[in-house]
Amino acid sequence: MKIDLNGYFCGSFMKNEISAYYLLQKDIFEENFRLVIDQFDQEAIHKMRTTTKRLRALFLLIGFLTEEKFKPKNQLKKIRSLFKLAGKIRELQIEQGLVQTYNSENNKESGAYTEYLRTREYREISRFLKHLPEIAKRKRILKDNKILAAIESIDEKTVHAQCRLFIRNKLNEANEIIHKPKSNHRIHSVRTIVKQLYYLAEIESFKPLFEKESGKDPEKFRETEQLIGNWHDLVNSAIYFESFMKRQKLREDSELMNFRLNIKQKRKALRSDIIKNHLPEFDLNKQG
Repeated sequence: MKIDLNGYFCGSFMKNEISAYYLLQKDIFEENFRLVIDQFDQEAIHKMRTTTKRLRALFLLIGFLTEEKFKPKNQLKKIRSLFKLAGKIRELQIEQGLVQTYNSENNKESGAYTEYLRTREYREISRFLKHLPEIAKRKRILKDNKILAAIESIDEKTVHAQCRLFIRNKLNEANEIIHKPKSNHRIHSVRTIVKQLYYLAEIESFKPLFEKESGKDPEKFRETEQLIGNWHDLVNSAIYFESFMKRQKLREDSELMNFRLNIKQKRKALRSDIIKNHLPEFDLNKQG
């Protein structure tokens, strides 16, 4: 491996790694896309989503490195609706898991709510499947030539410095958010930034740049991202449960209200922990 004067991989090697990372994620997406079409593998749906998130983070980086000549949003336009539908399916599956955990811990039954969630999940699966044939007809979901050409156009001499600037910009975004009044949307926005940087740190030559700018190991970012993700699942839980309540016209003294209270208490405690102990990690003022 060639090393530059700063001790990092040379620009051409980094560009090759970015290309390899793109091709790897594209292959994973297409492999799981075919599994969904041929077998309707639900785990494959989840892998499609996580791969799409990785590609989105990568395309944002490529867009930055090419001075916005490469348009990230245009590359995922074909699968955006599929991504959103897959997200709904995943949310409903997670909510069913929360109900199952609550029932197991408290020796309860929530048959009506579980059935409601399953019915909604099947409905979202049906909508998801309707979108598959149209996308499956296309020979290319992603435009390899355009994406690889954009990577090739990146300046080898400045790629390291520009990657570091990209990381600093993302950290500044998180820093600005945490200094604003806390809201669910803003907390989730921090998670999105953290996740994007964590994904990009999977590129070997990006990782040391990330560690130098952030002063943290990528795994530390992953822990924070997952914690915010767990909290966000509880936020979504309230939305689904309120919808169920209105549909069923439940009374406030219903046994199911204990489930809502349980989720509310966990959500409140986790939100407090995130705000007090984890968001300050992204306060650049305290880092000096």
